[in-house]
Amino acid sequence: MSAAKFILNILSKHPQRGKRAKGFTLIELLVAMILTALIITPLLGFAVSIMTTDRQEQAKVASQQEIQAALDYIAQDMQQAIYIYDAQGLSAGADGILEQIPPLAPTTGCNNASECTPVLAFWKRKYLDKDDVINGVRIGDIDNDNLPGEGSDRFVYALVVYYLIKDGQATWSPVARIGRFEIRGGITGTTTSLPPSDGFADFPQVINEWQKGTGAYTTAVETLIDYIDDTPAANFTATAPQFQPPGNNGPITATGAPTSIVCNQRIAANEPAAYKNASRVPTDDTSLAVTTGSFYACVNPINSQGQSVAQIFIRGNALPRINTSPNSWAVTAGNQTSQLANRPVASVLVSVRGLISGDE
Repeated sequence: MSAAKFILNILSKHPQRGKRAKGFTLIELLVAMILTALIITPLLGFAVSIMTTDRQEQAKVASQQEIQAALDYIAQDMQQAIYIYDAQGLSAGADGILEQIPPLAPTTGCNNASECTPVLAFWKRKYLDKDDVINGVRIGDIDNDNLPGEGSDRFVYALVVYYLIKDGQATWSPVARIGRFEIRGGITGTTTSLPPSDGFADFPQVINEWQKGTGAYTTAVETLIDYIDDTPAANFTATAPQFQPPGNNGPITATGAPTSIVCNQRIAANEPAAYKNASRVPTDDTSLAVTTGSFYACVNPINSQGQSVAQIFIRGNALPRINTSPNSWAVTAGNQTSQLANRPVASVLVSVRGLISGDE
């Protein structure tokens, strides 16, 4: 036997002392797991917080953009207005049209006074392009003195009403929304005519005494914008951000939409006394539009320049976009600042050349 084989044989019979098995002990694994948890858990919490904040910001931006788009649409809609109804004109009785329009004269989308509140109503000249086709009738073909395919653009009078709606329909958000209703006049031609909307009637000389035509409305109230806040202003304290600056400049007051006195101070402050006739619409202090201050208008039917002036306010609620649980947007004394930060507010001031008076 060689010397090398002898040494190897001896070593194989006497293993090296202190040699340990490969791998980690149970204690080492537990320590590693604890350290990992201590590092990962805060990181995960931070990541979730960042994602939640990002979602809230995206929802807030979406609400801001939609509110501004809705106000731009309303302002554009009013550019051809010839008369804007103030508080008296949008009241019940002989001096107002409240009983002549939805919901008291019901139609699809607005048939319950506790769920659908008229806020802004006006008459306008509605432009109809000659190539518009309504109910199968091409506008340019109504005048049969022209060759087919030609013709002229036309105008008709239309009554437009905007509403604040909260009716619990699953199609829409659990908060409120704004709807639009329009009925228009018709066009009479020699051989072809465009009939008026069902329920339409031309306005009388005293426009506040307008009464609908015979028959029920068949024109539905269409949604303009969803995610309008339905939180009563009384849930916020007087130090809430949207009440600032204090006085008449904040978009809402402690009771919701401001009084007609405040409306006068907002849009008729520099008018002579005879033209300080601004009022808040709607008039019902118990309506959702008023108690929330989420959708209302200050209207001065005529100023010293012969213009009708309206300032429209909208407040949205971005939180239901990311969480449909009412608890997620419930207001408490401790969270009102963060809650109102997710309720964007915007307004638009519209001045139009009023062509007719409400009481003459």
